[in-house]
Amino acid sequence: MKTFRRQVKDEILNRTITRGDELACELIGYLSCREKIENKIIKGELDDEYLNYIGDIRLSSDFNIIIEGNSIEIKSEFNLDEFIIKADHQMKRAYVRGAFIGGGSVSDPKSEYHAEFNFKDEKNALLLSDIFAELGIKSAIIKRQSASVCYIKESDSISDLLIAMGARSMTLQFEDIVVMKSARNDVNRRVNCETANLSKTVTAALRQVEAIEKLQRSGRFEMLERPLYETGLLRLANPDASLNELTILSGGKLTRSGINHRLNKLIELAENVEEI
Repeated sequence: MKTFRRQVKDEILNRTITRGDELACELIGYLSCREKIENKIIKGELDDEYLNYIGDIRLSSDFNIIIEGNSIEIKSEFNLDEFIIKADHQMKRAYVRGAFIGGGSVSDPKSEYHAEFNFKDEKNALLLSDIFAELGIKSAIIKRQSASVCYIKESDSISDLLIAMGARSMTLQFEDIVVMKSARNDVNRRVNCETANLSKTVTAALRQVEAIEKLQRSGRFEMLERPLYETGLLRLANPDASLNELTILSGGKLTRSGINHRLNKLIELAENVEEI
């Protein structure tokens, strides 16, 4: 039977990446767990599974990437860690995915809430911790023998981590377990209600993102009316935000009910799209 970590990794490796710079950030994240970033260069070894995964994907011209066998070297005109720091959230989430594939793990939530990333270089662990803070994920760093470990203990933050990495099915599974454990361990009706609402919020957000991505794949997203198009972009840029947070992020131009109406319309449109 596959472990929870293995199932998360499988879902991540089944993603389709269309941006070369996104894959490059994922590669840098993968290598950063195992190697030190030397300003504009990082190099190391890829395992066979990950090598097969990236084999047919065209890489960004912003990076000089050389792969010989399982060995890889990434060179850039700028410092790689500074590039990651200044990158947008999509690139940062790609870096997190790569770090998980290269040196991360997450425990079965039935036993405990714990995720961690192991690094040889403490500087890389600090970089990941900074990225987590920007993504709203609470983490901490400890030393374990010669390694620096960036870890996450709170269930909400682990859920946010899974969403950030694109492991949507495993997020739903994780949330279901969280809800069941809360129901067993807490007799307070109010807490149980809030937990259920959190699960509904996560489920709704994932469904919205999937609908928008389906419209993108069909080529119909860019043809939408501007209000729907802009709302779709807002959700894609903030996949884990609540409706209230989206209202704030819209600059107050939209009400909570207005955003909810548009997102439901996007879901309705996606349901009428037939994928080949």
